[in-house]
Amino acid sequence: VVPYSDSGASYQVALDNLVARGIMQGFADGRLGAGEAVSRQQFAKMICLTVGIPVSESNVCTFSDVTKSGPSGLYPDNYVAAATAAGVIKGTGTKTFSPHVSIARGQVVTMVVRALDRLSPGALSAPGTGYQATWPTGFSPEHGPNARRAEFNGLLKGLPLSQLDPWGAMTRGEVAQVLHNVLAKLGR
Repeated sequence: VVPYSDSGASYQVALDNLVARGIMQGFADGRLGAGEAVSRQQFAKMICLTVGIPVSESNVCTFSDVTKSGPSGLYPDNYVAAATAAGVIKGTGTKTFSPHVSIARGQVVTMVVRALDRLSPGALSAPGTGYQATWPTGFSPEHGPNARRAEFNGLLKGLPLSQLDPWGAMTRGEVAQVLHNVLAKLGR
């Protein structure tokens, strides 16, 4: 993989880990694109591969805006369908997923917390009432408390949280760092 550039250098260990495990891939030109935004569809695949959500061709996506499977092999809709069935991700509506829209940091954190709660119950502890998270919980009634819990459990370690907008698009380097932390939490 081509060197990560300044924007991805801080996430090099996490990126290397996910590339080696086949969870994340580089682009056709050999770049990893650590500073590139992650789409909702890309994240669905990465979370399935990270936490072990089983995916097969029988996972059929009902969202009308997700590219449908081809004649054989796994396609984006299979990963979206499997993660949706596991209760980890949701659509942007009842019939749409918005697969190519960049995923926000707060959304990623909530999906990671959901995945661990559903697939590894007891892996995450609740922070005490006195615990002060870097991101205030007030940025979202759902994502804020999940971010607080994720930070308390070390899932956001290595991210410069005080400099990051929880509603901003999460980059590949940032997603890699969070998923790297998830793998460490699960002892994988």
